[in-house]
Amino acid sequence: MYAQSITPTSVVETPIPMSIRGHSVMSTNGANLPGAHTVVGSVPLVLGTATVTFTGNAAFTNATSYQCSPSNLTALNFVKPTYNSGSSVTFTGVGSDTVGFICVGN
Repeated sequence: MYAQSITPTSVVETPIPMSIRGHSVMSTNGANLPGAHTVVGSVPLVLGTATVTFTGNAAFTNATSYQCSPSNLTALNFVKPTYNSGSSVTFTGVGSDTVGFICVGN
């Protein structure tokens, strides 16, 4: 018996939007964190600090319900987040460096 090769006449890919797919945020033990979301952005420091305000659906429940991973986009300088509340975080770094951040939580 011979294998028959069939060439497709057309291929249609239908991407699934992220808003429909969503993403799962889990703790280290694999438990889902309900209502979790991600906020991504960047902010310039002024005299070494910048406060980011989360509004609407970007806001988190409280200061301990999320974590941010800041990255200095200007230089190899340290950046530290201070969680003020579920609606704001302050980044402390050096001078007028620009800080990129990814915050995840619920």
